[in-house]
Amino acid sequence: MKNESTADSNAPLWEVVRIGDFSLPADSQLNVARKKWRSLRSFFRTSQEPLETHAKAEEDLRALPTVQLENLAPPVHWGAASAALDRFLTARPDDGPESEIVFLIGQPHVDQAAILRQWAISRKVAVLEGPDPAAILSRQSLEKKNRKSIDSVWVIPELERWFLRHANGLWLVRELLEQVASGEMGGGIIGCNSWAWAYLQRVWPIPNPTALALQAFDGRALARYFMVSSLADGEKQVRFLNARTGEPLFSGSGEKTGTEEEVSRELQQLAAHCRGNVAIARQYWRKRLRTAPESEQAPTYDADAASLGPSAGEDVVWLAPGIEAPVLPVETGEDLIFILHNLLLHNGLSATTLAELMPLPKTQIVSNLLRLQSMELVQSSEDIWRVSALGYPGVREFLRSHGYLVDAF
Repeated sequence: MKNESTADSNAPLWEVVRIGDFSLPADSQLNVARKKWRSLRSFFRTSQEPLETHAKAEEDLRALPTVQLENLAPPVHWGAASAALDRFLTARPDDGPESEIVFLIGQPHVDQAAILRQWAISRKVAVLEGPDPAAILSRQSLEKKNRKSIDSVWVIPELERWFLRHANGLWLVRELLEQVASGEMGGGIIGCNSWAWAYLQRVWPIPNPTALALQAFDGRALARYFMVSSLADGEKQVRFLNARTGEPLFSGSGEKTGTEEEVSRELQQLAAHCRGNVAIARQYWRKRLRTAPESEQAPTYDADAASLGPSAGEDVVWLAPGIEAPVLPVETGEDLIFILHNLLLHNGLSATTLAELMPLPKTQIVSNLLRLQSMELVQSSEDIWRVSALGYPGVREFLRSHGYLVDAF
């Protein structure tokens, strides 16, 4: 993604790049200066000075109905990302995946498996799925006939499903990667979670891999994405306003251009907090969206801005002040930390499989998972536990600060 001050609003929103070209978004220099100024000013503020002027007090705002929230911030559809991958592969001057192995690395909640499955359907290529965890741990004989050299490109959506961090859990992925490195399997695309990728590079280094990733979303890209998402149902235009200032978060088109000052500070900060991860940013965005009683919908931050009130066929939605992200307590024990690290390394596990990887009874693991769930740090779906989108930034920083292996994103 280009820098916010120079981004072309007509450029594709989704972009696939080589890992070496991946760049994290950051708060602008202006926002950093503002933070320092606010910190300095707090030492000299008089008792008469208000801490902050709010266009809408948070207690006066209401949670959005579920149906409206789903329309404003629907689940991420990975088809556009799959198309971006296809554009990248098609535009390459060198040989494509027909004659080499390409890796697509996805951050947590960035579903590289869905991206690759959609790409495989569009290109009509074979998809190779990983085995059941029990088969890996039992070293069950697995047929290789589906992994032999084939005439067309193949796709492995989830390399993280081909290993477990266990004494008996690495043989299969080593066997697979040996076949890949030797050329026995021909050309193909392998998807891998970013944490599994960091781990596998330690235990079975892949020489000079061609590794790709979705480029991080900066503040401008998030503005475009949220605006396009909110217009998906095609019923009403939506005006998003900052509850703290009353100012619009982005223009009606969602495609402001010009200086970085035109990009909402809230969106710049959200992009930085979520490390450019659009799926995680979407969850924070949803958590902060509010509505006001109909009689109070018009913005009040500027007496001359009465015309900014909602017009016919338009909704006004408020972005509440930054929510408090869930974090791990300082005194968190090793059992909880190991559970979280395992969930990230494998992009989710069942409680049964976790019990195979840790020297703890399943009952204690389930108890710890429920405790983490009560802190909004993990979530469960179809018996698979994962670090939650809201909890991920705090969990990643906790693991990094305590010396644990983390991903490069």
